Amino acid sequence: MAPTSTCEWFFADIVLEIRVEDEPRNVVHINTHLVKANCAEEAFGKARQIGAENEDEYENSSGKKVTVRFRGLGKLLPIYEKLEDGADIWFKERIGLSDSEVASLVLNRRNLSVFKPREKVDVPDYVPARIWRKLEDIGFPQKEKH
Repeated sequence: MAPTSTCEWFFADIVLEIRVEDEPRNVVHINTHLVKANCAEEAFGKARQIGAENEDEYENSSGKKVTVRFRGLGKLLPIYEKLEDGADIWFKERIGLSDSEVASLVLNRRNLSVFKPREKVDVPDYVPARIWRKLEDIGFPQKEKH
């Protein structure tokens, strides 16, 4: 692989923790961002800046305070190829897998997450009240928010 000094793009996993007032459970988002930088050090700084810019405090639709805190970077990975259709941008390597282990890595179309409906999950209400107001204005009933 080429040294990171020749990279132009990086993947950065930004780890954000969301806390809702009076809710014992937290919500953690690991958001993967593309970062354009001339070197790993610059990518690191830009990724941390993205994370810091995502920190926030606001009120949800129930009047509870929501705090979004940047916890750090989960990954910072160089992309060695030019970004274009079909580019190989990341790989994982495993050694010594059996045929059944290899087969378990492959999903048919109906099991790929992109084709599955999103499951409703019981999560703390961390959506800003201003967003719910906009959704309600276009006919999205708030009772369906989870």
